Amino acid sequence: MMMQRLARAPLRSLVSNPPTLLVGVASRISGLRTFETSSSPCLGGAQPAAFFSQDRPTRTPDIEKYLSLRRSPFSPMSLQPLRAFSTDSSQASRPSPAPSSTTSPSSPPPKLDFFDSRLAFETKTTWELVRALLVFRMCSIQWLVRTSEKLITVSRAVLGDTIPFLFIRPTFFEHFTAGNEQDLPFVLQRLQKIGVGAILDYAAEKDVSTPSETDSGIDLLEKECDENMEIILQGIKIASASPLGGVMAIKITGLGKPVVLQSISDYLLGVRRLWSSHFQPDRNKGIDKQLFSQAFEKMGIHHTPEKMDKLFSDFDKDKNGEINYIDWTESLNITDHEILFDSKIAQTGLIKVPTAEEYKAIESALRRAYRIADEAEKLNVKLLVDAEQTYMQLAIDHLTHVLQKKKNHTKPLIFNTYQCYLTYSKLRIQNDLERSLRHGIFFAGKLVRGAYMIQERKRAKELNLPSPIWPTIEDTHANYDECVELVMKNIDRSSLIIASHNLPSTERAINKMHELGIPANTDRVSFGQLLGMSDHLSLTLSRNGYRVFKYVPYGPIGEVIPYLVRRAQENSDIMSNVGAEREMLWQELKRRLMGRN
Repeated sequence: MMMQRLARAPLRSLVSNPPTLLVGVASRISGLRTFETSSSPCLGGAQPAAFFSQDRPTRTPDIEKYLSLRRSPFSPMSLQPLRAFSTDSSQASRPSPAPSSTTSPSSPPPKLDFFDSRLAFETKTTWELVRALLVFRMCSIQWLVRTSEKLITVSRAVLGDTIPFLFIRPTFFEHFTAGNEQDLPFVLQRLQKIGVGAILDYAAEKDVSTPSETDSGIDLLEKECDENMEIILQGIKIASASPLGGVMAIKITGLGKPVVLQSISDYLLGVRRLWSSHFQPDRNKGIDKQLFSQAFEKMGIHHTPEKMDKLFSDFDKDKNGEINYIDWTESLNITDHEILFDSKIAQTGLIKVPTAEEYKAIESALRRAYRIADEAEKLNVKLLVDAEQTYMQLAIDHLTHVLQKKKNHTKPLIFNTYQCYLTYSKLRIQNDLERSLRHGIFFAGKLVRGAYMIQERKRAKELNLPSPIWPTIEDTHANYDECVELVMKNIDRSSLIIASHNLPSTERAINKMHELGIPANTDRVSFGQLLGMSDHLSLTLSRNGYRVFKYVPYGPIGEVIPYLVRRAQENSDIMSNVGAEREMLWQELKRRLMGRN
């Protein structure tokens, strides 16, 4: 009965007139404060004591089937030939343990108090505190979260949308999203008052298994992608009005359909493997014109000497008389595939070449991305390209790099996202740092722990592939901290968003900024947390001069349900282990209910 009453009450009425049953709700939720342990490397969460242990597992993950590039350490002083990820999985080293302390300069690093519950939640209404506790409690019920997608699907099929949405809207939807587009100004104004910016995100999500995509054909979905583009363009206009800096997140799966992105990713991976199998087994070395010609002969491709000279010149991007792995992959990219067919590699059958329909679809996706990037540049709004599942990520990375090479010359406008729960994420960052130096552009990256762990592990198991994710949360934490430090050490040509709910990682980042002489109010380093989570981190950082953004999803409830399910799945692991925030919520709720000052 209580939940039915809450479900029927719109958010604004609850804000102005909190329910009279708050005390009863609070007592019913008193079981929230059970602290459990977690082994998930999801984004955020307080850490078990093992996080600080030097005893790390030694098993080396096999990453051959997931990525393609292994890099030497990035040096801003000297650009070395770019090297590739080795196909020898033994070379994929685990991240070294995060140090328990950092080297301090002459003055001590700032020590921030993240546990002032009154300060952390001063902008929250009493109802919002209760709702947060309720949502976090549901997220910690493992069986409920595991079956949530099925429960929602079945309930919508049997009962329609009205009844399920009566529960979802006042809880998960209003806690983790800003609502519909017309609700955005209300949320953005509240964030602006506490000095926190917003990263807007139209949160509709799709995967390769979406029935409409596999059944209806690619052409029938082009209209939907165009509609998504218009929604993003409108979001950019809204974001541009922020005095704290406009930022808009985009998902490439909303601009080009996942089944096409997966096919393109398969092609790009095939191109990378072809280099190792037919040209240079040691991806850290290049080849001269003679070895290049011999490789074509072995593939059964015969060219005249004049034609081979032209091909070698086309592949030799930096004109140093040698072709390396990066020359090869940048020549056989999907957006400029003339060399692929001119060289007759496509006719060998050694790699799966995209169909004409897929080429058309990816070119349409790039056209939409260019339109969005042009509008963002015009209105001075940063674009954050979200990471998605690994089986689509190569295509997403490629389109992002195309945009960065066009837009990041004078300022960091286009950001890529790096999921640090992936075993090869640090090597990928090293690679992109070197690419940015080669092209004379800003490196711009958002670092997260990861958002698709359940899907990735499930898919790897079904296909009998090694998981691309670090096996323990300790590995993920250490890798995340190393990646943050790597970018900070190259901050002169970089811009970094530290998207984390993890307190130790946040404190290490602050210490590293102090150690490297990076000021708190720099526009090169920002911190980010999800709307509805870790307000104690966001507000404390903002009050101490750091640039902070909340990730603000919005959209119709029916379209953002996949996002809400994923949020609940992530938070199931996070919330079972994050006792501090829940305890602070309780302290503030009890203070208000008991009338304390």
